[in-house]
Amino acid sequence: MTEHIYTNSYLEYKRYYHDIFLDVMHELTHNDLIVVKETFLKLGHNEIHYLVSYHQKAFLNSLYFNDEVFIYFHQNWLYRVYYHRNINLEFFEVLNNIFLKICNIYISSVANVNIASIYNKLLQDSKIMQEEALSSYALNDDPKIVAFTQLLIEGNKQAVMEHLAQFTTLEQFLKFYSTTVTQAMKNVGILWEKNDISVAKEHLSTNIIESVVFEVLEQFIVENTIEKHIFLCSAPNEMHGLGNKIASVVLEKKGYKVTNLGGNLPSDEILKAIELFEPDVVVLSATLQTSLIDIALIIEQLKNDDILISKNMSVAIAGGAFESISDPVGLFEVDYYINNLQEMLEILEEL
Repeated sequence: MTEHIYTNSYLEYKRYYHDIFLDVMHELTHNDLIVVKETFLKLGHNEIHYLVSYHQKAFLNSLYFNDEVFIYFHQNWLYRVYYHRNINLEFFEVLNNIFLKICNIYISSVANVNIASIYNKLLQDSKIMQEEALSSYALNDDPKIVAFTQLLIEGNKQAVMEHLAQFTTLEQFLKFYSTTVTQAMKNVGILWEKNDISVAKEHLSTNIIESVVFEVLEQFIVENTIEKHIFLCSAPNEMHGLGNKIASVVLEKKGYKVTNLGGNLPSDEILKAIELFEPDVVVLSATLQTSLIDIALIIEQLKNDDILISKNMSVAIAGGAFESISDPVGLFEVDYYINNLQEMLEILEEL
């Protein structure tokens, strides 16, 4: 990452990150506004804790990348999800006011200009953003994808298996997976956001895909060995690892050596592993936009490691967190952005 991103606003916010979080939580838990009390009753303390934590990370993204769009994306998502859970959206206006109040305490007046500007715009545009959020759902209405989505939320594992087991080559399977399956899973996520299905249905869909895909992939033989080592890892503290698991098996079937660390690892352990295994290609994935700063900081440290740079290691990013970014390769200063499994194989074949 280029040095101009390290504004005083980012550095000071990062310095007082934990203190700001604790004070915001204290203000919320002792707030007498009816909307706050009702939200605590409906969501519980743990979920409020999660909301504040992820809101703060989204804001840190905006400061790090010098782009307010990241906190706006997050606010849009909050409005979408919690409107359909019957939460009064005025709660998030209260939350933003509290954040602004606490930042005024910890951050110097010069550094706080950018922070205050972003929060004031969030508050000013709140009603417009709510309207936009509630009209921004985009279920994929392709009949095949709609039908496959229905099979998933119904828990029809046998029918899902029949769809995926019909292919005789890995290429045919990947084409179907990268289009129909991934789009159906996005539909499932949107249906959960709209509260049209329960979190249990969403988890059931994921578990069916995981079970069936690995069973189907077993039928394909391993192709000729390719002398390239691919390193896969999810963003720090992310539990979403299904994409990397599937990618790992597919790459092994194509003959690559693969190291897949999975998810929920701290950044320093990821960096140690990259130094230890010395892969040819590092693929860092993220599902949540709040994880973007974690990915950015890992990439920055990789770029500053003279030993790793000398090995001509390629760095790629992948996952749903990057989909709304117009130029992820340029923003993260990496070699590749991978949109799906098919694209990953095409990129690796060119190396």
